[in-house]
Amino acid sequence: MIYAHAGDLFFTSGSSLLARAIRWVETEDGEEPTLTNHVGLVTGSGFMIPPEEFAKGDLAGTVEALWRVEHTRWWERHGHEPTTLMVWRPVTLDTAGLHRMANYAYKQVGNKYGWWKLGFHALKRFAGIDARSAMHIDKRPICSYLAAKAYSLANIHFGGLAAIQTPDSMHDYVRNMRDVTWWFVGKETINVG
Repeated sequence: MIYAHAGDLFFTSGSSLLARAIRWVETEDGEEPTLTNHVGLVTGSGFMIPPEEFAKGDLAGTVEALWRVEHTRWWERHGHEPTTLMVWRPVTLDTAGLHRMANYAYKQVGNKYGWWKLGFHALKRFAGIDARSAMHIDKRPICSYLAAKAYSLANIHFGGLAAIQTPDSMHDYVRNMRDVTWWFVGKETINVG
């Protein structure tokens, strides 16, 4: 059971072939295996993973870049998928920053996923060529760009440009800043079948 607040950041680690490929591509040489392949924003407080007895209104609202950018209740969208969920809370997020972050995320809802941006991450991994700073096109976000850009509008950054972030780099950043600027809310694994 994980209860998240509006403004929290969530990471997932899926078991699909695509999820495993993303984790492999975003792992830097010499780095421990990557823990996450997806990231998103909590825009409405509630349960990400609810207790057995819960009301639909108690579920957290989220915005995330999937095939398109979606605004959903995370549990309804993903509760049937085997995955590990990790939630982090930014200490410095104020009400004005939360509104800027959420407004940006809501404006992206419906935009198509920027699949071609994954190629820039792969190019860095396979050829050592880093052209990721060219990936700052809002209308075709990937999950990490959407989240990093939204948080940047609330003056929360992840150690670099939004365009170069990956779920792994963002997760590494919040883990390294634990108890200083980010609080760990919780981690839980959904086992299906």
